[in-house]
Amino acid sequence: MEWEPFGLDLALAIRALWSDSGVREYFKRWERRQWVTSCSYYFDSINRIALPDYAPTDQDILRIWVNTICYTSTDFTIENLTWRVFDVGGLRSERKKWVHVFEDVAVLIYLVDISAYDQCLYEDESANMTQESLVVFEAIRELSFFAHTSIVLFFTKIGCLEGKLATSPIKKYIHDFSNDPNSPQDVKDYFERKFLSLNKNPQRTIDVYFTSLVSKTGPGRTAFAAIEQALRLRKGKSGDKVKKII
Repeated sequence: MEWEPFGLDLALAIRALWSDSGVREYFKRWERRQWVTSCSYYFDSINRIALPDYAPTDQDILRIWVNTICYTSTDFTIENLTWRVFDVGGLRSERKKWVHVFEDVAVLIYLVDISAYDQCLYEDESANMTQESLVVFEAIRELSFFAHTSIVLFFTKIGCLEGKLATSPIKKYIHDFSNDPNSPQDVKDYFERKFLSLNKNPQRTIDVYFTSLVSKTGPGRTAFAAIEQALRLRKGKSGDKVKKII
């Protein structure tokens, strides 16, 4: 897709709007919405984005917030083993479509935005995002499709969590949280226990990782090594050369 840079007038207008205290207050009131964080990032970067020779950085791409409609799939091959990765839409209206990709899944990757404890769903302002993640995780775990599926649980946006605890008290939204509300480690421990407590199968191990998807460092390499190992174990149990990941 061909890129057309911002004109100077548009860049100046966006910068003027973003420096206005009223606009900032509006965004603060809507901070429980997912898209607000992305908008703030791009508005803060408007001077760089408006440059004639602008090229998107990894951070620019990773911070894009787009709803997945239905599901998408991507294939890639490593050492004669093809991984078919499905990304399913998370909106409630999209979940009934998940069943179309549930059969013969080798690895289930479940992502939880750990910083979303104070955010609401896109389609329901009364529903807490983290509580919704718990409900969906429990429902998926109980499905017979995944009786023998390896599960990798990613808690993402650790950096965002560390930055918001002081200004957005977790106890205001998570009423049974009883540890230090300013400690990222206590919050991480709380959510890990909460999710793992839903695993009623003593034979199943759920691998847990804490990471930031917009960071160049972190346990991502270790996590993907665990996913690869799970795929190799499944390969040994069947002759299929294509393994599904969702």
